[in-house]
Amino acid sequence: RILNEATEKIRTERYDEAISDLHQAREKIQSSPQSYMVMARALEGKKDFNTARDFYKAAIDKDPYLADAYFGFATASAAMGDLVAARGGRDAGPEGEGSRTWAERHGYFGRERG
Repeated sequence: RILNEATEKIRTERYDEAISDLHQAREKIQSSPQSYMVMARALEGKKDFNTARDFYKAAIDKDPYLADAYFGFATASAAMGDLVAARGGRDAGPEGEGSRTWAERHGYFGRERG
């Protein structure tokens, strides 16, 4: 319910209200990757792309299969002008490690889906 209300506030461009509601409810919702997604979207609405990207990373950490979090990370990165990270290039992803992409470090390439 909290996430739905915050999402509706984001839809109507009431970003500060959504952020405030999410902060107040953080103890109840912090285990949900979706709560990080909703916060990131509110922050993107406020053009705080750097912090939004941090929340997308947190959502990915909680659920590495949450495709919307990767898309959000890419769009926030692009808005910041970080096109390497937006394309999933080297150094992109939650851990920011060097020579391989985050997906490569976590074995998303070269393995069968099951």
